[in-house]
Amino acid sequence: MTVNTNEDKNPPSATLEGSVNSNGEPVPHATVQIKSTMIGTASDNRGEFELQVPDGKQVIVVRALGFKPSEREIEIEPGKRHRVAINIEEDVLGLEQVVVTADRNDEKRKESSVIVNTLNNALLQTIQSANLSEGLAFSPGLRIENNCGNCGANSLRMNGLDGPYTQILINGRPIFSGLAAVYGLEMIPSNMIERVEIVRGGGSALYGSNAIAGTVNVITREPANNQYSLSGQAGHIGSFYEQADPGSEYQVNFNATITGEENKNGLALYGTVRERVPFDANDDGFSELSELKNTTLGAQWSLRTGYKSKLVADYFHIREDRRGGDRFDFPLHEANIAEATDHEINSGSIAWHLFTGANQELTTFMAAQHINRGSYYGAGKAMNAYGNTKDLSYSGGIQYKFLSGDFDIIVGTEINGGTLLDKKLGYREYSVNQNTSELEIVEFPNKTIADQATVVGGGFAQIEKKFGEFSLSGGLRLDHYNITDEISDSDISNNVLSPRVTFLYGLTGNFQLRTSYAKGYRAPQIFDEDLHIETSDSRQVIHKTIPNLNRKPVTALPDR
Repeated sequence: MTVNTNEDKNPPSATLEGSVNSNGEPVPHATVQIKSTMIGTASDNRGEFELQVPDGKQVIVVRALGFKPSEREIEIEPGKRHRVAINIEEDVLGLEQVVVTADRNDEKRKESSVIVNTLNNALLQTIQSANLSEGLAFSPGLRIENNCGNCGANSLRMNGLDGPYTQILINGRPIFSGLAAVYGLEMIPSNMIERVEIVRGGGSALYGSNAIAGTVNVITREPANNQYSLSGQAGHIGSFYEQADPGSEYQVNFNATITGEENKNGLALYGTVRERVPFDANDDGFSELSELKNTTLGAQWSLRTGYKSKLVADYFHIREDRRGGDRFDFPLHEANIAEATDHEINSGSIAWHLFTGANQELTTFMAAQHINRGSYYGAGKAMNAYGNTKDLSYSGGIQYKFLSGDFDIIVGTEINGGTLLDKKLGYREYSVNQNTSELEIVEFPNKTIADQATVVGGGFAQIEKKFGEFSLSGGLRLDHYNITDEISDSDISNNVLSPRVTFLYGLTGNFQLRTSYAKGYRAPQIFDEDLHIETSDSRQVIHKTIPNLNRKPVTALPDR
């Protein structure tokens, strides 16, 4: 295995032009790339493309949404202009779509030893999905559950396990914290998503903790060609005849991508404004759907630092206010029941990709997400139900891939962590002393609910071997986690070894058989819905059956 980082050894010296067609029709916006380099472009509306390429034997890789990827080997002579016509086939079932989540590597779905379901942006638009939560409901084996009728907190249930057992990734990075997961699935608008890759089953060997039930990787929009779009949708909730005050919502989206010459640099911009009025289904004065105001802005920028290296940075900002309960025209503490949150989320990452040789790639990355959340969970006009939560999650690491076609090796190391400070806000109570007629003020200070930090460091390795109709891959990950609780002044730490073995039969046939074994763990999360109960100032309720209870059949009472 030879590592060569000298990018000037064989720089682009010739011109390659050509066309991309399918059944005699041009394929616009197809991605054309020279394998093991960062040289690429996109076909225009006529299916034509042109780019500068190195001399020697080069492999041209062509991909387009809804078509099977195609590879063509061509001999490039220095200083000359070459032309090639590439015909690609339709992929009606999406079996040849390239995915990365299964094995941290670009691979066709059909050749992946783990089943990967995908939701691309075209499908999300077709089903008029407003956000990630609505889109995931259309993936088999997934169920979106509403855990709170007032505030609309939801979770993803996969393989029968609760939401915390599913690893949510943003561009492959585990920065979607426990706090973000409470409302985050509904916060992410569909127009910022390039595609969603879903793996059901254990993936801890590659993605760390909380991937026991499965993994959901949200891949944001990427700059591919010059285009822009503006769209909107409006909806009506309920019936004009059944509800005194039917609900409604609207959403406005914009997207734009700008690319430089031969895709040496590119910028993708996206934004969303969404608003929903509260909806009371049975006219009892309490909402079944919460009031919602969401604004999202984001961008992804890429720069080709060399013909074998690329720098990619992305950032998005989400501001959302939601409220459920009753008496929406009054302050929160004047409502009979109010559950409300206001989120400010800032998320960013930067990654550097370098091809160190033929089919060898080195990737290093850093990512972080910060959440500032104000909240109110209270009833009976309570003044002690206001809270504030600050959460920071981060991830960084390095990964190396050696891909020979029949024998692939992926190794890497990561460090993931986060800090969380959750408080119930203090307040003042004013009263008049009956004896002295003087005004008395009672101060209630802030109360810290959680003040914790977690760090998880780990290394992973995976080897995959393909022979004939078979594919066998084995992965291993070793994690060391440490959790510090500032309130109790205590630390918890441990080492966890997570293996994964997958087997695939039928690489080229029409029939495939997959089986896998994985062992993982759920790392202690410093925020989950248990804190939702605590900040509501509620207490645990235990229902206990009396020992001598006579369990007789229940007879229906007569109508009265």
